[in-house]
Amino acid sequence: LPRLRDGRLKPVIDRVFDWKRAAEAHAYLESNRSMGKVVLRVN
Repeated sequence: LPRLRDGRLKPVIDRVFDWKRAAEAHAYLESNRSMGKVVLRVN
């Protein structure tokens, strides 16, 4: 985590899905179209 804290590591977030759209997020991952991290947001 030190690299993340000091800015040397910057994750690329491709898409953010709400928790209710978890099935859609999973389908997106399986499609191999993502170019970075896919995040599920829990509200």
